[in-house]
Amino acid sequence: MSQPDPVSRYARRLQGAILLDRLSGSAVAALFGIGCWVLSTRLFFPDWAWLTGAFAAISGLAALACAAAMAWRARYRENEIAAYADWKSGAGGLLLTLREIPDERWSSALSERAANAPLPRIRYAPMLLRILPALLFAGLAFAIPQKQPAWKTQVAKAGKASLQAIEERVEALNEQKLLPKEEESRIREELARIERVFWELVAYA
Repeated sequence: MSQPDPVSRYARRLQGAILLDRLSGSAVAALFGIGCWVLSTRLFFPDWAWLTGAFAAISGLAALACAAAMAWRARYRENEIAAYADWKSGAGGLLLTLREIPDERWSSALSERAANAPLPRIRYAPMLLRILPALLFAGLAFAIPQKQPAWKTQVAKAGKASLQAIEERVEALNEQKLLPKEEESRIREELARIERVFWELVAYA
């Protein structure tokens, strides 16, 4: 049974560590960007709040693309990984030599030794600590109450004024005794239903 290439073990771990590091940096930028967008729409530009989901999705995809591109540019070269694997496995230069001049007997023994050598650790705590402030900022931005858009405020005022005008008209007819009691009750029930539906539409618009 052939032994796995020890260099490939280190290559996967090192490139994975680079990718995670770049992902954490890109996540910080994306979270701060989303937080600034939410903060501005909650306080100053409520008419743009409906685009928050699209902005967050684009920011996330951009962060992934940037992290992948930066990890690709920062990747280790094969000879650098081989030198690192040689050092970590204690091969004393034998691994580098065997990559230039293959020898089955030495390769088998070295592969078994390298397979048991410890892989480089990935330090997750610094990455999480880097992301935490940006995550808190975005969370606090979402916690701020949403300011009503100008058009929604105008619609609410206009609807309230119209309903109030109708109620005043009903009161006037009632005072002049021109409106039967049954008709007044039916109109008031209908007005209450219309008002309830109106405010539901305004709330979910």
